[in-house]
Amino acid sequence: MNNLITRRKVLGGLVAGCIAPLISACGGGSSGTSGSAVDAAEVNAQKSSTGSTTAFAVTSPAQNATAASTFTVSGTAGTQWVNIAIYSGSTKLSSDVAPSGGKWSASVKMGTLTGAQTLTVMAFSVAAGKSGGTSTSTSLNLTIGAAAPAKPAAGVLPYFGINAHYIQGGLYQSIPLAQQVSLMTANGMGTCRQDCYDQSGMTALANTVIPGMKGITVLPVVAATPTGSSVSSAYTQGYQLGVAAANTFAGLVPVIEMGNEYDEACVNNNVDGTVPSNFNSSAPLYVAYQAGLCNGFRSVDTTGKTKVMLGGIAYIHFGFLEMIVKNIQPNGSAMSTAAATFDMIAWHYYYTGGNMESVSGLSGTYNIFTSIAQISTKPLYFSECGMGQSSASTSTSTGAAYINQAMAQMVAQPQVVGFNFYELYDGTDGYGLYNNSGAAYGWRSTLSSFISANAKA
Repeated sequence: MNNLITRRKVLGGLVAGCIAPLISACGGGSSGTSGSAVDAAEVNAQKSSTGSTTAFAVTSPAQNATAASTFTVSGTAGTQWVNIAIYSGSTKLSSDVAPSGGKWSASVKMGTLTGAQTLTVMAFSVAAGKSGGTSTSTSLNLTIGAAAPAKPAAGVLPYFGINAHYIQGGLYQSIPLAQQVSLMTANGMGTCRQDCYDQSGMTALANTVIPGMKGITVLPVVAATPTGSSVSSAYTQGYQLGVAAANTFAGLVPVIEMGNEYDEACVNNNVDGTVPSNFNSSAPLYVAYQAGLCNGFRSVDTTGKTKVMLGGIAYIHFGFLEMIVKNIQPNGSAMSTAAATFDMIAWHYYYTGGNMESVSGLSGTYNIFTSIAQISTKPLYFSECGMGQSSASTSTSTGAAYINQAMAQMVAQPQVVGFNFYELYDGTDGYGLYNNSGAAYGWRSTLSSFISANAKA
């Protein structure tokens, strides 16, 4: 949990509505990263400036055809059109492509969008990111089959869980672990995410917390941060800690989360973080460190007895995930260190960010699930979710409404394999399901009832 999240989300909500006119004339919208979204006003403005449609057409697939979640759209374009992109509403589904010899072809990633879909195929007379020019569009109606996300072959975490902080001390150590377990099981929770930072903390989890939380699957999160100033040293540091983590946890736990909100440490101010260019010059250190953690663990646990999960990425920082998956820097150039090898993706999202299927950012409106799936369809786990604000100042009705909306959205997504509510007690953060005296907040029963009604294997 990082308090910067709440500040950035609030800022995004205040400013998003006033920047669309500044970008509405840009050809093709963003820099062309597949899966990035554009402001709906931009697409509408481009449609309204339609030029000649001579020679612009979609030739494949045919109207009303059935397609997989990833497929290719092809067509023709006269010399007037120099850039093609494909959208679903305000979400960009393809990279920008330039016609060659009067023909064009674009790869489309539908993510979690399935069933009957109407896509907008747009042609621009200026290159991607350039202002001015004219555009034209055509609709493509398709039926999209559901993509089968890659499930971990073994060791899947119990779907419902919660965060706790034994290593941080305080009441998480003073209250017996068995008593904490009783609260978790009473609420239908089977996973407990526990943070650690070094060998001492990992040993405490392995020797004390895991045996002390019988009936609960502990999810360790190695939340250390790099201290070196070079990319190579960051990778090495992460690798060495990953090796130590594997020597401690491999085969002891089904899943380990390697890292925590590295995106927050390197995202620029006043941006959404949806594309790599939204991150600053320190980002390669964190990309390298994240990769080192994952690869160090896998170098010891070569058979995957414990699944490696990327450290939780916050809010709508899809650009950081893209850098990890593609092993690139913010400017798109290749990293000098090895790419991360991982099995799952962790994400962090809170009530303060708004509806996960319609997040109002500075640069447009985003669907969390669709945007992540366009970058990777590996199993997605919300290792932190909750109010993101003081539980004591959150009304029962607000908490209950959030749970009924957000939790329902998560369990409906085939890519999502679980979530950990943040957190058990208020502790020092103040985001607890229970206060530090052990009294439940008013919306605790809503969460418990939701879990009971949505049993997951």
